[in-house]
Amino acid sequence: MALEKHVLRYLSVKALAEQGVGGERTNAKNILKVMEQKFPGIAAQASQYKKTEADPDPPPGVWPTGAPPSPAPEKETGNWENLFFNAAQAAFHGAYGFASTLTNVVFARQLALERVDVYARETRSGNIILSVRMEGEVYDMAVDLNGIQKTAFRDYLLERVRGELDLMLWGPPEG
Repeated sequence: MALEKHVLRYLSVKALAEQGVGGERTNAKNILKVMEQKFPGIAAQASQYKKTEADPDPPPGVWPTGAPPSPAPEKETGNWENLFFNAAQAAFHGAYGFASTLTNVVFARQLALERVDVYARETRSGNIILSVRMEGEVYDMAVDLNGIQKTAFRDYLLERVRGELDLMLWGPPEG
């Protein structure tokens, strides 16, 4: 059984898979597949969670899209409610955007770690070959990544190549 935090993440990724655009939608669908494999039954748990949590009030930390109802006429209270609401909504969307970007980066790094091989070998003639090998499907997934994900994917592969070169030149770390 998946923890509540996993179910909440699943629901947010599912929303992105349904409402995202282009590569964002594709990547979200791929993340859903991974989560469904890692946590069997999470889709049913998420559906049940949505039913039990269906409440006219938004959950804590989620701001509605409309302006909050004003408790008194505007001429008596000023526009402070709307100013606060807009600032709070902007902060929430900024945090959501950051979390979404971080999720995208984690997905790209995980793709590079789990589905791409980096290795060095010596040929019969004594040449050293440093290789990066990935399946065509993984390459297609990498091409469909958004800009931030492509950068993370590339940078992580470069880290792995650098690590392989360090191992070749300096040997295994001591200790």
